[in-house]
Amino acid sequence: MQTNMINTETMIRDEFDAWYSEGGAEPEAIARTGDRYRLLQAQQAWVAFRAGWQARRIPESE
Repeated sequence: MQTNMINTETMIRDEFDAWYSEGGAEPEAIARTGDRYRLLQAQQAWVAFRAGWQARRIPESE
């Protein structure tokens, strides 16, 4: 199960990186230091992007 979470996190980050860097055209936009993005705007966008993905996985209450 832990491996599944890591794979999902990697997939989500790959999707974000492709989107935020304009398909790789702007590599500096997604430059990282460890797990964090160097640009504050990119880090904030990543946090919001990941939260949106997580919210999609939680079923709505009836």
